[in-house]
Amino acid sequence: MNIYALTLGAAAILLTFIFRQLYQRWHKSHILDHIPTHAFPDGNNTRPRYISELKDLLESGYRRYNKQGRAFKVPIPIGGYSVKYRVVLPKDHLEEMKHLSNNIFSWAKASDVIFAQDYTGAPKRGPWSGKALRVGIHQNLGDITKQLERRIDQYFHSHLPSEPNSGVATIKFMEFFVPAIANVTNSLLVGEKLASDPEWMAQTIDFAVNRYKSADDVRAWPPSLAAMISPLIPSVRRLRQSKEYVKAQLRPMYEELKRQDALGAGEKAKYRKGLFGYEWLWGGAPDDVTLDDFSETMMRTIIASIHTSAKTISIALIDMLSQPHYLEELRQEAAQATLPNGSVNMDALVQLDCFLKESQRLTPVFLLTMNRVVTQEYTFKVSGTRLPIGTMTTAATAAIATDPDTFGADSNEFDGHRFTRIRENNKAGESTFKMGMATEDSLGFGLGSQACPGRFFAVNLMKLMLAKLITRWELRLEKEGIPYSGGRPKYEYYDFSVVPPTAFGMKLMINKMVLELSFACWDYDRMKAIEDGRVRAEGIELNFLNLRVEETFFRQLRFREFDLSELSLSSYIMTLHQEKPPFIALPVFPSRFFRQQSMYINKNAGISKPQDLAGKKIGVPEYQMTAAVWQRGILEEYYGVPPSQVQFYVGAIERSDQERISKIPHSLLPDIKVAAISKEQNLSDMLANGELDAVFSASKPSSLETSENVGRLFSNFKEVEAEYFRKTQLFPIMHVVALKRDVYEKNPWIAKSLTKAFALSLDVAYESIQDRSALRYILPWLEDHVIETQALMGEKARWWQDGFQVNKHVIDKFLEYHHRQGLSPRRLKAEEIFAPNARETFVL
Repeated sequence: MNIYALTLGAAAILLTFIFRQLYQRWHKSHILDHIPTHAFPDGNNTRPRYISELKDLLESGYRRYNKQGRAFKVPIPIGGYSVKYRVVLPKDHLEEMKHLSNNIFSWAKASDVIFAQDYTGAPKRGPWSGKALRVGIHQNLGDITKQLERRIDQYFHSHLPSEPNSGVATIKFMEFFVPAIANVTNSLLVGEKLASDPEWMAQTIDFAVNRYKSADDVRAWPPSLAAMISPLIPSVRRLRQSKEYVKAQLRPMYEELKRQDALGAGEKAKYRKGLFGYEWLWGGAPDDVTLDDFSETMMRTIIASIHTSAKTISIALIDMLSQPHYLEELRQEAAQATLPNGSVNMDALVQLDCFLKESQRLTPVFLLTMNRVVTQEYTFKVSGTRLPIGTMTTAATAAIATDPDTFGADSNEFDGHRFTRIRENNKAGESTFKMGMATEDSLGFGLGSQACPGRFFAVNLMKLMLAKLITRWELRLEKEGIPYSGGRPKYEYYDFSVVPPTAFGMKLMINKMVLELSFACWDYDRMKAIEDGRVRAEGIELNFLNLRVEETFFRQLRFREFDLSELSLSSYIMTLHQEKPPFIALPVFPSRFFRQQSMYINKNAGISKPQDLAGKKIGVPEYQMTAAVWQRGILEEYYGVPPSQVQFYVGAIERSDQERISKIPHSLLPDIKVAAISKEQNLSDMLANGELDAVFSASKPSSLETSENVGRLFSNFKEVEAEYFRKTQLFPIMHVVALKRDVYEKNPWIAKSLTKAFALSLDVAYESIQDRSALRYILPWLEDHVIETQALMGEKARWWQDGFQVNKHVIDKFLEYHHRQGLSPRRLKAEEIFAPNARETFVL
């Protein structure tokens, strides 16, 4: 009896389930019957036909139904097993839909269908990952863009010609951009360690390829056999192997995040402001997230933009190179937007943004977007159209983007200035027409709450790659290895995705008119416009390295690390006497200083005037340093105390664990007495305790503030220095900008280009200091100081000037001191120390 009852119960449940399924199918079919079907008029609705002619079918359906505000359905045999139709919604329905929850129109369910995930094992979309990614990108976009740029630079440098005359590279678009984008994306989402692992990169790309291919391969089999056959399909097997590999690699990351949470060290807000994508996703993950969920979410995120971004960039480049007049405009804009350090001002890429949007408009990556599955029966308010549970909805993206009512009679033609005009004519709503903005007329990234959460990440990546490619390299479009000039090609679609023409490739040569140079210099006000990009050297990208002078001098004089840098004037002149002088200078002087104020004395040493320094012990950090050369020269010429009458001690000015060693070796005259202090000693303390009588230094010894025994040789140094200038017209030069000689000899034109740029940057500094609308500097009486300086050093003439002729008398005086003090074996002429083509200028 019990067995009989159980059997009847089971049968009843089974019958109920069957009748329910049959009813739902009838109900769905009955409702959908009211939505017109749009198919090929000749009745040939085969899979190959849809693959090749879907674009035309959607455009005709859009004109026939969507333009009248009606939905239509298309029987697409490539859509999967659980749906027979896609319902194509008109724009007003999409506008209503964009405000609705993903709980009604589900991308996760649509993804199940599109990627045949029940059969392939492709990772399913979780309910939390989209929001977590959207929040993470929104909160970190500025930092993300900086990291993107750094990784793009590294990848391009290692995979493309990076030096003038370094050869030519020929690339196939997708073959180059897929691994490039995979590398950059991985570095930002999982960190440098995994991104630099070749096996991880191979698995990432293989996973992205097989996610699509496995779904396509499964659909080649009848639904009744798919579940049984799918584990045997090679692409499905590789997809599942990649899943297991990713899971194993991410396990340590997952366990560490869980450990931090357990210790209370991890906070959701902190994760959302993290450096990497895995942190943003963790910040939005539920507390009970599993390793499977975490690893699958990470993999979906990593692969999301690889092929779509690669296709978008490839098509945009083909559009540019096949229409060279656009390329030149965009190259000029990108060059102006590129700062001296090589970074790109994204806000300045207006034309590139508009061009990219037009390229995407006319050739969207997908013919259909907004693919969603209805999970709760819904009736559109705008039309009364009812959609049952399980309905697949979509938007005819390509057809909407070529609607002449929206984009004009030439909507099917490419116009690279279209969105430039649209933005100019819609200043109030200009931002809605930018690349990446999701509107009902531009559905490449979805719409509203249904929009792609990572679209701004993808847009910045694409614009950075394009801007760097078109400025750094000369590019030529080729078709089957032959230069191509046949105009914009026609693009084909497979299923509903664009296929970049495989016959096309691109040849790259380093752009000889844009030379990348590294420049180490402190961020003086006269260099600020060079550093921040307001001034650019013609034909040069300067990577400005803001370093303190001691570090710059040490690294350049010892290791030749930079293409150009500021250098100590004295050290530079000493290098000119080497067998192969390594540097050549420009008449640009970042640092000048009156050095009477930098002579310090022990007040108990019997020194009341400069002449009392004869026979005394004077400390200097380095005998050959520029400040000391000026100070010894002034002491001898104006006060009658030559260096031979002094005992010099050299070493660190403050306490240090390391002994200070001269950055450049030199010899001494026989009558010059120099001794090195021990590493346990320092000049500042020795001055305070009376071991030294004086210290000549560029920087102020700390004992001036801490010891009552220490003072200045000239307590009224401002008056002394002003009188010195009145008598001599000398404003002492401390530092000079010098190029590595081999860089100059290969590119002699850069001397003039750089000199002009430095002059413009100095102009900006003068304009800034004269601005009185608000205080740009934190000195309340700055204007009074400027007026006082002008009164002494020239009201009309600038008191700080670069250039050869105007500074020749200052250089001559320094060269005289340098030689007299034994640091130059012969007396050089001022003309000898500068690049010849930087000494003179042209006159119109």
